[in-house]
This record gives sequence, C-alpha cells and structure tokens, in this order.
Amino acid sequence: MRVTFQPAAQKEMFESVAYYEQKDHGLGSKFLYEIDSTLSLISAYPESGTLLNAYARRVLLKGFPFGVVYRIYNNQIVILAIMHLRRKPNYWVKRS
Repeated sequence: MRVTFQPAAQKEMFESVAYYEQKDHGLGSKFLYEIDSTLSLISAYPESGTLLNAYARRVLLKGFPFGVVYRIYNNQIVILAIMHLRRKPNYWVKRS
C-alpha cells in the first residue's frame, strides 16, 4: 500500500530526527531508520497496528519512545502522527 503523511506528522518526524541528531551524532539517522522499518511493516501488514479508535492504529518504534499513528483510507496508509508516547495521548485525533 502507498504511504502518505499528514503535514503535521511529517513535521513531527523531521523535528524528532533533528532533536536526536543534536543529542548524539548518528542517533537521528537511527531514529529515521526505525521509522522507515516501521513504515515497511505497516505497508506489508496494514492491520497489524493496535487499534486506537474506530479508524486509527499505532505501531511502536523499536528503541525510541514513539509510535506511528496511521489510518487506512482509500487503499492507502495515511500517517497521522509520529507520536511521542509521553505526550498528551490524543493530540493527533483532529488530523484524521
């Protein structure tokens, strides 16, 4: 399935990559690699994520306190958030 990002989710991803890269050289690249791996998993198995509500699912990143929140819509995967797990849990709901 094709994967697309909501603009706010893409912004979260880039901001998090920059944060981790600033924290430790190479850590931003590792974070991006884990996102890419998670997106590949979601693309291959779209219904594998934990159901959060009637339409949204979440898959956790390995090694980072983040989850990829997405929905399946019109035969594509729409990324709603690259969600920090300690942030207000449902801040992304209006993005659907």
